[in-house]
Amino acid sequence: MDLTRKTSGTAHMGPLNREESKDEAKEEKAEEVNFIRRIKVTGKFNEGLVQLREFEGCEVANGGVFIEGLQDESMTGFLTCSLIRDSLNLPLIGDIVSPSFPFVAVIKNGEIQGGCRIFGNEVAIVVLSEYKFSPEIARDVLRSLQLFCARRSVSNILLVEATKEKLTLPPGLPPPRSEMELIQVLLCIFL
Repeated sequence: MDLTRKTSGTAHMGPLNREESKDEAKEEKAEEVNFIRRIKVTGKFNEGLVQLREFEGCEVANGGVFIEGLQDESMTGFLTCSLIRDSLNLPLIGDIVSPSFPFVAVIKNGEIQGGCRIFGNEVAIVVLSEYKFSPEIARDVLRSLQLFCARRSVSNILLVEATKEKLTLPPGLPPPRSEMELIQVLLCIFL
């Protein structure tokens, strides 16, 4: 929202004079832009201390591969799933909320998102969390994700973990040269 008004080549903050008409004020208000997009919740599913919320557009995410990117001792799953989300341009389709979670929000492209988010389409669904869960909450989070996968007819569930072993490619597959090629190679191996 532009907070300046330009008149005769100079910029002024606020009203030009105290007698600014109500019509001009209404006109300015009509020009205001909404920077925050409200997400429409289409389903709420409670499991213990957590609630999984599905958003508008979630219905397209059926039959794909579910990839878990929750935080653990390493950041491997989270970073891998973030890369997959960005590479495949996956839309936000849900989140998991709880009064027991830390107060964390992510703002991406003018959209306020919670700390535990679900992105996906018909090919892939990824879950990302900005924080680690306590053992009491982890059970409820995993159970809610299990039920989500059942509702979405997920074909495979992949858990991303770090390893110090060398990745062995199937015969005939060239080594990946980019992050996107790496994702395609991994999908070939696991699908």
